[in-house]
Amino acid sequence: MVERDGIVMERQDQGLETKAESGEKDRVNRRSVLGALAATGVGASTSVWLTGEVGAVSSDQVTIVQGTKLIEQSDGTREVIDIKKEVPADWYYDLQQAKTAFERRNRHLLRTPGVIETTLSAGRYGGRNARIEVKLSPEAADQDGTTLDEVRGDIPTRIDGIEVKVQTIDRLPKLTNCYEHPSNPPEAGVQVETSDGWGSLGGRAYKNGHWHFMTAEHLWGSNPDVLYIDGDIIGDSEDWDCWDDFAALNPLNGWDPTDGIAGTSIYVTAQMSEDGIWDVEAAGETLSKQGARTCYTEGTCKGIGSALVYDSNCNNRDKQVKWGTYNDIEQGDSGALVYKPNWNGHDWAVSLVAAESDIVFGTGCFHIDNLHGYHWD
Repeated sequence: MVERDGIVMERQDQGLETKAESGEKDRVNRRSVLGALAATGVGASTSVWLTGEVGAVSSDQVTIVQGTKLIEQSDGTREVIDIKKEVPADWYYDLQQAKTAFERRNRHLLRTPGVIETTLSAGRYGGRNARIEVKLSPEAADQDGTTLDEVRGDIPTRIDGIEVKVQTIDRLPKLTNCYEHPSNPPEAGVQVETSDGWGSLGGRAYKNGHWHFMTAEHLWGSNPDVLYIDGDIIGDSEDWDCWDDFAALNPLNGWDPTDGIAGTSIYVTAQMSEDGIWDVEAAGETLSKQGARTCYTEGTCKGIGSALVYDSNCNNRDKQVKWGTYNDIEQGDSGALVYKPNWNGHDWAVSLVAAESDIVFGTGCFHIDNLHGYHWD
């Protein structure tokens, strides 16, 4: 066992690159380089929440920005305000160290044949227990022309002192495609249709003075156009992104976006930040969703990371919020809003539902906001 550039290896002949990877935002094409499966990668550099917002409360506590909320001003504009929370300092600083290690090496890990997911787990409150999790698939390894034993030898046991936990799963991540015939305004989780299929509504988000319907981009296959409910057009596409798997639609024909969640009395009141999601994980809490196919499910929050989706042209996904198990969604739940109810005085928008492997994942609302400017509230 040797340590090289902060990376502890089981053996010395792995040939891992040791230069710190730059933060450029280009896409990595691991599969085409291997000549085994067409794919493009994710940019590992994304905007980091809270760096300038963390302040000491006492020697054992720090204040984080748990999320953000829109407040309407007297002139009709909306101001984004921070929602803050005190958390254990040892846990938070350990998480930041792990986050630095994860973002430095994540793109390399994703290029490793057989790797289908990488996750930064916050661990639980109580000290230094954040870790990096790597999931391997026998099917993916076979497609990449290697074996699981060879893959395991290419995964370090520690990166910059942070534990790397390796898990093998049999399921490759697949995209997913209760609440039929909704009334107006339609709430998050109701069934919506496209020209190519159907899925679930992901609530509403605000940008440039207007509310938009939100759902998953892959419901259209490509190039989203209009969204239907029971044959009525409720919106046409304003913006979308295949890699982040979201679509924002302008309301049409009198259909109005709402902050309500189908089947509940819950109304979204804030949008959770990246650190806020890790706070939920560290507390051992669950996340919830309402979907058109499986209705209400909830599952334990399992961190934020990257994933490969094998039945998508945009298959390398970054800033994926992970929770629950594959039993928590089915075809038809795609686009649903994942939320955290009644947490620190708010009902939080967390992520969209995109896909499942042995867990559920989808792009965090905070990330869509950071890159594309849509804020759930």
